[in-house]
Amino acid sequence: IRDIAYALAGNYRFGGHSKPRITVAEHSVAVCVTVSLRHPGGRKLALAALLHDASEAYLGDVSTPLKSMPEMAGYRDLEAATQKCVAAKFKLPVELFSDPRIKAADIDCLAAEAYETMQPLDPGWAAWLAGATTIDVPPPAGWTPEVAEARFLDMFYRIRGSS
Repeated sequence: IRDIAYALAGNYRFGGHSKPRITVAEHSVAVCVTVSLRHPGGRKLALAALLHDASEAYLGDVSTPLKSMPEMAGYRDLEAATQKCVAAKFKLPVELFSDPRIKAADIDCLAAEAYETMQPLDPGWAAWLAGATTIDVPPPAGWTPEVAEARFLDMFYRIRGSS
């Protein structure tokens, strides 16, 4: 988990183009918080939400519009294989990463991040953000990598109930 936390904390969303920059670790914590607020009590669900982008610790972050292109099928296959390893390591069903509750929180956090840090927002993003709900999503803060790593690990240990 320390390896994942360290790498995600040094990996920026939107290819580093947001102001302030948002790490994948900060985004992962926001998704976890959002899922936990909307669906309290599910430790496995919360852990899967925190680790939903863990593959990016090894593959890097690729923005949603780019990742969805047909030419990126190979990347998506690598991502799925890596997430399968993460699921096995943390004793989670791999299908949980695709749970609609996590997917919804992921898109809602993406929207909050884009609206708050990518102004003026490119019109091409509108289709990806249609229907997103940002009212209960933590606003992006632009944590430093050190803060992002510490908060990611803190969330992990709070969910797991140990340090």
